[in-house]
Amino acid sequence: MSTQDGQTTHRTSELKPKGGLQGLRHAKHDLLAGFQVALLALSFSLGIAQASGVAPVAGLVTIVTMGFAASILALTTNRGPYLTICGAAAGLTTIIAGTIEHFSGPGWDPTRAFGTLCALGCLSGLIQITLAKCKLAGRIGGLFPATVIHAMLAAIGAIIIVKQLAPIMGLSTHGHTFWEMIYLLPEEIQESQKIILVLSLICLALVFALDTKRAQSILPVPAVITIVVLGSAAGFLLHIHGAHLVSIPTFHPQRWFAVPDFANLGRDPAGSLSLLAQLTLVGTIEAVATGKAIDGKDVYGRKTSADALTLGIGLANTFGAFLGAIPGIPGGVKSGANAQAGARTQWSAFFCAAFMLVFMAFGRPVVNLIPKAVLATVLIYIGWRLCKPAVWQHAAYIGREQLIVFATTFFTTISTDLLVGIGVGILSELVVTAYFVKKYAEPDALVFATLVGFWRNPVEKIDFQPEAGMFHIHLAKHVTAFNHRYLTEALAQAPKEATAVKMHFRKVTLVDHTAAVELRAFAEEVRESGRDVYGYERAMDIHLKRISLDPTALRVRPTVTP
Repeated sequence: MSTQDGQTTHRTSELKPKGGLQGLRHAKHDLLAGFQVALLALSFSLGIAQASGVAPVAGLVTIVTMGFAASILALTTNRGPYLTICGAAAGLTTIIAGTIEHFSGPGWDPTRAFGTLCALGCLSGLIQITLAKCKLAGRIGGLFPATVIHAMLAAIGAIIIVKQLAPIMGLSTHGHTFWEMIYLLPEEIQESQKIILVLSLICLALVFALDTKRAQSILPVPAVITIVVLGSAAGFLLHIHGAHLVSIPTFHPQRWFAVPDFANLGRDPAGSLSLLAQLTLVGTIEAVATGKAIDGKDVYGRKTSADALTLGIGLANTFGAFLGAIPGIPGGVKSGANAQAGARTQWSAFFCAAFMLVFMAFGRPVVNLIPKAVLATVLIYIGWRLCKPAVWQHAAYIGREQLIVFATTFFTTISTDLLVGIGVGILSELVVTAYFVKKYAEPDALVFATLVGFWRNPVEKIDFQPEAGMFHIHLAKHVTAFNHRYLTEALAQAPKEATAVKMHFRKVTLVDHTAAVELRAFAEEVRESGRDVYGYERAMDIHLKRISLDPTALRVRPTVTP
């Protein structure tokens, strides 16, 4: 439930829905949520497939395979995820499209490109299973600075928008890089099909007009579904047909499914390894981040195990690859809609996959009426949500150093690829954080020693006072994006008798933005465990200086005033 100020309030633990067959007690809620999300996922999956350069049916197969595999695992283990919906997602479109382009280029057999993508998806899934079993998924997902992740997503959004500019004009995308597509835009405008362009612009205006709280409170379904329905009806009346419409073929195993082509990977080991690293790294990072975000929408206050979530995704990607599914991850929009629709358990994801299977079996003639240009407007809307000016404004509000990191990561990613963008983003985070330490806190420290300190365990010691029930965590030196995980490990050592946790910042030199975000989440986790938490924000404000008004801004102990 939500309070008047929009904050989510949690129900008591006694009311938390259980997994497995007991979860069917909430079937009424989960069936309705599953149906609503299936309608939304139908549009999104077709659009993501289009943006990824694969057949539309691949996007639908992905939501089915991931929905069944991930939800069944979650329901049997009861470790989460609880509300997330997995499937084809915007975060992987640039990597998947890049993979298809790479293996369809000169010297390659284009008919084997999709099978090669499935092979990469299968290997990526196996790596994710290994990470989850070794309990490393959560650690890897938490190692990356928050601003780098947000900038990466913003870059993906910008690339999605630019790639869909040609389809909204009734054309195919010819450029291969971000800047090449921008360069070809004037020529494409001259060649545009005016009727399709007008329809796209109207749909685009409507989807943004309906993306308001007031409109959403009136509409019985999400704005995206409304746009797809209206756009399809308009396309039918305007006689838009042929190659400009979605094409789901009649059922045949060879048309709907594919098998991994591992042999093709051996022709370019370096390129294959790079694409595999991107799929696995970005997929794992986004999965963990999305899982955390959706947990915040859970009215029961349940927390998803990052390793359990990654295990489900890994299994789904591994087995889905043998059915022609593209690599998938939890979708933020779909999962958010699931929570908003009143889902209680992962049965909603199971029902969503079942409804999608019904749509594929009986709804093909209707689906084939959807114009590709309308799906392109949906994708532009998704991309805009990822990279809109408010995202940049938020980075600037946190602090000028975060805006530098954000811009550096963003422009590197759109100009190269996601792996290089993430690497440069992490490097820029290290550089600007070291700058603040050197300039304001430790001007005489060696740069190398400062950088190494960002990775060291910031927990100096822990102790427990039985008479007061107080568990103390003493921190020292730097608390950063790269070492904040030690706090969670320290909390796990708190005895059951501890009724309160107190954090000490007297010896701390710096707390960066990501660590500040995690410290807030850490404090909330302590409170949700039934304990009080002391010495958090007030203690940081006493000993450290914030560089901006944002509560998660970088804090430094200054010897020179910032």
